Amino acid sequence: MEWVVGDSPTDLLSISASRTVYQGFAYSEGQKVKAKKCLLDLVNKGVEASLVQLLETGLLHADPHPGNLRYMSTGQIGYLDFGLLCQMKRKHRFAMLASIVHIVNGDWASLVHALVEMDVVRPGTNIRLVTMELEDALGEVKFKDGIADVKFSKVLSKIWSVALRYHLRMPPYYTLVLRSLASLEGLAVAADPSFKTFESAYPFVVQKLLTENSAETRAILQSVKNI
Repeated sequence: MEWVVGDSPTDLLSISASRTVYQGFAYSEGQKVKAKKCLLDLVNKGVEASLVQLLETGLLHADPHPGNLRYMSTGQIGYLDFGLLCQMKRKHRFAMLASIVHIVNGDWASLVHALVEMDVVRPGTNIRLVTMELEDALGEVKFKDGIADVKFSKVLSKIWSVALRYHLRMPPYYTLVLRSLASLEGLAVAADPSFKTFESAYPFVVQKLLTENSAETRAILQSVKNI
């Protein structure tokens, strides 16, 4: 067990957004700017850490709320409380990777296929109708420099509404990953309204696709070429 010393993201957010005083302390503009910079750095690294857990190790911290994160003086992030962990299957990991790629590229039919691979879409579900619903719900997403210019939480809410309508399943690992990314985005947006989770995540996703020579990554790359 290691003692982790650092600032919590909620404290960093409160300091960066404070007008004059927070918890009895007066903060200068320089300190508030530094707190905001540290918070955004924590979020970007938190997104990458979530993707490493998701795509590299398959072992997820199952309670990644802001209270369990710390921004350390070294610029690293620390996780607290490993009492709950979640193990992901290999096929689910690559299906999650594919789903990020398909959302970024606006390929809703392939997204539904990835959801099937994740065991989110139940056997016997009308795939065509689910695809049409997602196209209708997410078709309004705009793209900037080839990346979905939309908040992750908005995409999540759209998928969730379709999931409820068609009684799709939400496996524990799926809910945990989405909750982690949505929580990080919420912190970042509070400090910087222009923050986009997809923009933060996509460089890591691309690196994963280009450096791992596996049947799964080749299939994802081929699906992108066919768009």
